[in-house]
Amino acid sequence: SLGEVEGKEGAYQLKTDTKKINIKGNSYGGVIAGIESLRQLFPPQIESKQIVDGVDWAIPSVEINDAPRFTWRGIMLDVSRHFYSKDEVKELLDVMALYKMNKFHWHLTDDQGWRIEIEKYPRLTQIGAYRDSTQIGGWNSPLYDVNIHGGYYTQEDIREIVDFAAERHI
Repeated sequence: SLGEVEGKEGAYQLKTDTKKINIKGNSYGGVIAGIESLRQLFPPQIESKQIVDGVDWAIPSVEINDAPRFTWRGIMLDVSRHFYSKDEVKELLDVMALYKMNKFHWHLTDDQGWRIEIEKYPRLTQIGAYRDSTQIGGWNSPLYDVNIHGGYYTQEDIREIVDFAAERHI
């Protein structure tokens, strides 16, 4: 819940005991950070979704009062040079949220690839989203693999990823 939590934007308080869990944040970002701290208290088999039947587990009783040290906590993903699927991008966003990162720089275009669907200019993705080979062996190497690589995001994909990030305060 949003409540009176002291500290800079994103501060939160997480209290757990044997009967309840209480998370307060001074902003939406604070509440999300509190939820992520709660997730970090889960046993590994719960977080990795490999729940074993009959395994008893409990969240420890804790009181955490925390706030971000830095306003900008982010990562950059360069999909212009190496394309990642929509699901892979969402998985990265989930990991970012778990580590309370809040800025996502999504590098979508460069001379190696055009990754944004522009309906008025379909050849940008028909041609610019794929390459027929990749140089291997480092700069100035005469060696190339011959695997077609690439892809692009539809406008709907981009909206979905942006909304997914926003839900995680990214």
